[in-house]
Amino acid sequence: MHDYRTSDFLINQEFFKIISLKDDKLAGAVRLLIFRSAGRMQKQRKGRSKAGVNSGERDVNSRQREEGEQVRGRHVIQQTFIQSVPAISSAVLILLLITFNRVLLSPLLLQIQQDFSISHGPSSRIFLFRSIGYSSALLISMYISSRIIHRATVLLSSVIIFAALLLMAAARTLTFFNAAILAAGFGSGLYPVSGLAVLNDLVIRKDRQKAISFHELGPHTAMLLAPLLANIIILYGSWRSAYVVLAFITLAAGILYFFRVPAGSFKGDPPTFQVLGELFRIPLFWVLIVIFSIAVGAATGIYAIIPIFLVDEAGYTQEAANTLFSISRLTPIAALIGAGLVQDRVGVKWSLLVSIIGCGVMIILTGLLSGPLLLAAIFLQPAFAAVIIPPALTAAATVGGPKQQGIIIAMLLPIASVFGTGIIPAFIGYMGDAASFSLAFIIIGAVTVVSSIGVKALHHHQQV
Repeated sequence: MHDYRTSDFLINQEFFKIISLKDDKLAGAVRLLIFRSAGRMQKQRKGRSKAGVNSGERDVNSRQREEGEQVRGRHVIQQTFIQSVPAISSAVLILLLITFNRVLLSPLLLQIQQDFSISHGPSSRIFLFRSIGYSSALLISMYISSRIIHRATVLLSSVIIFAALLLMAAARTLTFFNAAILAAGFGSGLYPVSGLAVLNDLVIRKDRQKAISFHELGPHTAMLLAPLLANIIILYGSWRSAYVVLAFITLAAGILYFFRVPAGSFKGDPPTFQVLGELFRIPLFWVLIVIFSIAVGAATGIYAIIPIFLVDEAGYTQEAANTLFSISRLTPIAALIGAGLVQDRVGVKWSLLVSIIGCGVMIILTGLLSGPLLLAAIFLQPAFAAVIIPPALTAAATVGGPKQQGIIIAMLLPIASVFGTGIIPAFIGYMGDAASFSLAFIIIGAVTVVSSIGVKALHHHQQV
């Protein structure tokens, strides 16, 4: 321990040495003495405080962050889940609308097909254009958000969707419509990376899982409501007027989000080519690509074709098909709630195996069955598809190094989206013209079951 009396003695001793100096040198000597003494005492204080005081300050700051108190590193006040509900509600609304503009296409596809006088193949390729726009936006959204703040990126997303939906409503040729839907997909793809970054910036760490779960109500609600709204449009309006109304609501939601959410006022970090190159050389990354492609295709790709399949091959009216289709969207919500309680106990390996194989079997049965059994398969298939993603995300966390973890999901989603929401619906549409939708479901279901082999590779990589 430092003895202050020793310092006092040295100061006094040096002071008495200089009092005998001439007056003109006294002031300079005193200043020199003060600087020398202050320097010694400052070094001593630094030595004492380095391990204790600074550590204590870090602990205090950490506690403040956990308790939801003000943290001003990026001009943001992190909040608890309850405090952030109004802001998250704005995010839920804009995610609902972004998802809605995508999924509304499925129950309206028959009307659009008749309007442009096209067959199943060209109409199903509309989904491919949308997925290309969506995936390309996901890829470059990390670079866009490195130029403008994340919250502004979300606003840009809503502005692009607004313009694209108006162009879709005004389209008089299929080529123009495909270009507009490519732009709509691009606008939708700007949201996921920045939306999640804003959410993490808004909510304290211990409440983020609750916030993400609440946030995910947006897409599931959109998938539930889209077929019901489609029935109203079919009976009382047109698909063109529906997209005009949706365009203005989406723009209003984006503006509300920008001004209401008190987070996301920072820019992102784009991935480097070195990190991407290292990631692409990991074999398990490509295994995850297959699993995510199957998951996205089973959830969104099959979703896109079911309404027209029920009308053309199963014999339902369009109104009845959309109603059944909407009700079937309740099972994924129930499955996600149940899976959250079970998957932690059985582990990622068995969760992935059961969900992938179960989903594949249900897709095969959709192509084989009819009547009430067909409806049972259509209701169960999205439930299995919904519970593939959570364990797949957990498995993704075991692949790659620390520098790659931040971009693995951002790279998985666009690649999987091209296959899951573009190529798979396009293939089903082609088969609908060349043979039948039922045969396409049998083939895709078989491929889904076979893809479960990839789970074994993940399990050998790390006991997940």
